[in-house]
Amino acid sequence: YNLGYSYSKGINTEKNIAKAAEWYQKSAESGNPFGQRAIGYFYQKGYSVPKDAAKSYEWNLKAAEQGDKEAQYQVWLALKDGFGIDKNEQVAFEWLTKSSNQEYAAAEHDIGKAYSEGHLVGQSWNNAVEYYRKSAEQGYECSYNHYGDCLENGYGTIKKPADAVYWYKKACAAGYASAQYNLGRCYGAGIGLEKDFLIAAFWYQKAIKNGHKWALNNLGNMYRSGFGVKKDFGKMMALYLESADSNYDVAQANLGDCYFYGLGVEKDVSKAKGWYQLAASKGNKTAIDALKGINSQSPTNPQQNQ
Repeated sequence: YNLGYSYSKGINTEKNIAKAAEWYQKSAESGNPFGQRAIGYFYQKGYSVPKDAAKSYEWNLKAAEQGDKEAQYQVWLALKDGFGIDKNEQVAFEWLTKSSNQEYAAAEHDIGKAYSEGHLVGQSWNNAVEYYRKSAEQGYECSYNHYGDCLENGYGTIKKPADAVYWYKKACAAGYASAQYNLGRCYGAGIGLEKDFLIAAFWYQKAIKNGHKWALNNLGNMYRSGFGVKKDFGKMMALYLESADSNYDVAQANLGDCYFYGLGVEKDVSKAKGWYQLAASKGNKTAIDALKGINSQSPTNPQQNQ
């Protein structure tokens, strides 16, 4: 195994994936769990061996049965998704639990997510936040934003907005768009730190570059109000439309406001009603109330939705 690892990383020798695969195979066949997991990974990726999901699963299973926590996690993924083996989420979760019990951070994150969603296990925010915390404190980047979200909103714990900001910033440094959006919200609303619209706009723009559709709506709000950026209804409309096209109900409700009140576009009650109806169909309360107002008399003050 060690020789295979040296060839795979180019440690004290020239990097050679073919030789790495050869030595990992020898190690795996001798019963070494590290070699079994390594050759399983090579079969998964097709590194110097034919890509073969079934063989990848078989070798990971052998390693997992010997207690290798990383292989146990790979078995969870394979069984969960039906990759190289028939899908079986219940058995998959058993392997995930074994991996998590050995404090494998990725497994702790996935168990936290399972508890937060109530999938394969009873929904419990108390358990979710604990697993997210364990994973985040081990440096697993995927958990940073999830743990911050729990701390901000008090999911399974008391609200700790300043601590939430700390974890959002760590996730932002790792390039996570959701955390960039959340940090923008915190700066925009003064959650856990001093309000700063300029910095809020900066993080929304970062999130947008990374594909976050809700950030489009919130940056649109800033162009609507002129907070942190120069007021610009044209940019506001473009951002709302792009966000709404991603099926985000809040942006759809905001577009309803724009057409009803003539903000950045010619006033058009028919188009306003269309956007409100689209948002209302997703349960958006602002849009539902606006439709009631249109049907009775008219919505009152236009208020941007976030």
